Amino acid sequence: MTSWHRLDNAANVFPLIAHQTFSNVFRVATELYEPIDAELLQHALDVTLPNFGNFNFRIRRGFFWYYFEPTNARLLVREETLRPCAYIDTKNRHHHLMRVVYYRNRIAVEVFHAITDGTGALNFIKALTENYLRLKKGETLPEAIPRLKIQSELEDSYKKHYKKALKNEKGALGEVSRALRLKGKLLPVNTMGVIHGTVSVDQLLAHSRSIGVTLTEFLVGTYVWAIYHTKQEEGLIKRPINIAVPVNLRKFFESNTNMNFFSHINVTLDATKEPVSHEDVIAIVKKQFREKISKEQMLKNISKDVALRNNPLTRAFPLVMKNIFVRLAYMKNVQAYTSTVSNIGKVEMPELFKEDVKQFELLVNVSAIDPIKCGLCAYENRLVITLTSQLESTEIQKNFFRKLVEQGLTVTIDTNGAYYEIL
Repeated sequence: MTSWHRLDNAANVFPLIAHQTFSNVFRVATELYEPIDAELLQHALDVTLPNFGNFNFRIRRGFFWYYFEPTNARLLVREETLRPCAYIDTKNRHHHLMRVVYYRNRIAVEVFHAITDGTGALNFIKALTENYLRLKKGETLPEAIPRLKIQSELEDSYKKHYKKALKNEKGALGEVSRALRLKGKLLPVNTMGVIHGTVSVDQLLAHSRSIGVTLTEFLVGTYVWAIYHTKQEEGLIKRPINIAVPVNLRKFFESNTNMNFFSHINVTLDATKEPVSHEDVIAIVKKQFREKISKEQMLKNISKDVALRNNPLTRAFPLVMKNIFVRLAYMKNVQAYTSTVSNIGKVEMPELFKEDVKQFELLVNVSAIDPIKCGLCAYENRLVITLTSQLESTEIQKNFFRKLVEQGLTVTIDTNGAYYEIL
């Protein structure tokens, strides 16, 4: 492995904006049917980690950009004590940019977004869980041997697929204006409210198809409606609702990278003038999904973002100046969307382990200025909808799940405890 590695095009922004209250850390987790054996989990991690080069990176500060440096330090599993998606100190030279924690039946992998996206993190936790379950079944795993770096797994796929002529001047989120912001009384410091809603995939697919939309379009539309309905009752619909929806670019372009390779679309509901029904919102979301998610549009997004990084003026600024400008740009950009819905799709596990695994989950980090987000992840016939929040109010979450029930779906609710007194 070389002595250093470039951050991919998406990763460059994350070290510039990360801080204690906005960690840029997200979580993928798996819940098993039996309690976790910490010793076996550590053994499984020791065997798994060498096979994922980017998960062995730490971050260093250069004059113009941050860069990655490999670390051979041993990563230790720990019982969970911090709130989900807690800050990872990227300035500590001895830290990995990830953590592996367990609690009762759950294994969670939390990663700093600079090293990977949801697909890369999912690949890692699947391998970790498989190795752990092999050990549980009495198999002997080979000793961990760092394998040769597979360049395609560490490539910057943004740069690979960049087409200068197709630059999209509107950017990845499209042309968006200031959006409705979600505000309210915050939960105590270092607390994240987590509500999981579990739905049958078969039931959800059948309902979505019956009304002519995809599963994701239906859930995003219902989430938009829940925000609209909640804020309309409060008399606060004074700006459009803009939802950022990450898109896995591996579905459109040839790529085996475990680094970041995603873009976004922006789904907008401008209901500031006339009331809209749930059916109206679903139709609006469907139309925007069909218009905005295409290979051509994603290529324009890639090309615009890479062109910005390759701009000679951008490259010439020292890192200390980039820190200032990127944080100012981020504060402006965050005003342009209301929330995020991220769907990392359906997880597949080998037949041997299907009866050991109950579900997978995605937790998207929140902050005081970006307080509610939604993560979707399916395994077998269980779709887990995870709403993370830093707000004390749960009206949006309640309206979202109530609407699913009104649509004839069976929903099971669970929470991490932050809302026990409220629910």
